[in-house]
Amino acid sequence: MEFGKLIEDIFKWALALVGLAVFINFLWAGLLWFTSRGNTGIISSAKEKMFNSVIGAIILLASYLILNTINPDLVRNTFKLPGLGGGGGGGGGGAEFVACDNPPNTKSPDPMPVILQVKSEFPNIDLTREGPGSGTRDEFTAIVAWRLSQTDSNWGRKKSSAGAPVSTDTLGYKREDIGPGRFEAIDLIAGAGTLQRGCVGIVSSSQVWVQAVQAP
Repeated sequence: MEFGKLIEDIFKWALALVGLAVFINFLWAGLLWFTSRGNTGIISSAKEKMFNSVIGAIILLASYLILNTINPDLVRNTFKLPGLGGGGGGGGGGAEFVACDNPPNTKSPDPMPVILQVKSEFPNIDLTREGPGSGTRDEFTAIVAWRLSQTDSNWGRKKSSAGAPVSTDTLGYKREDIGPGRFEAIDLIAGAGTLQRGCVGIVSSSQVWVQAVQAP
C-alpha cells in the first residue's frame, strides 16, 4: 500500500473509531443507570459518563465541520498527499476519481470510459507533470481528446484565449446551440494527479475551442 493511501485510511478509521467509542460509552452509561436500582453512586457515575459522551460527540462533530471547511477532500475520502502517488514508471499511477456536479444545461457525453481506458493503456504517464512533452498530463489529455473526437467531432481541447497555449488538462465539447464558438470545458486532472469525472462548465466566449489532433 502506498504511504499516502495509508495516511488517508488511518485518518478515516480514526474518525470512525472515535465515534464508535463515544456511542459505546453512552450506551454503557445508560445500561449502568438502568440497572442501578436507585444507587446514587452508580447513577452519578452514569450521568458523568453520559455527559462526557455528549462532549465527545460535540468535539467529533466540530472536528468534522472544521476539516470540511478547511478542505472538503479531508472528509470525503478523496484526500491525496502531493508527491505520494503510487504506481510504477513515470509515477502517474494511483490516481483517484472525483465526482463533480454538472450544471443542468450541459450536454457533453460522459468521457470517463475513454479516460479510464487511456489510463490503463498508458500507466507511465505522470499526471502531476505540467507542460508539453511525452509522459505529461498534456499528452494524456491529447490522447483522450483524440479518442473521443473519433466518435464525436464536437470533442476537442481548450485555450483560455486565442494567443494562449492549449490547456494541458481540459477538454472542450463544442456547443453551437448556445452560440458560435461556445463550448463546455471539462477538467480532467486536479491536484496531484487526481483524475476528475464530469467537472463541466460552459466557458466564456473569449475562450477558444481547439480541434483534437492525434498525439505524436
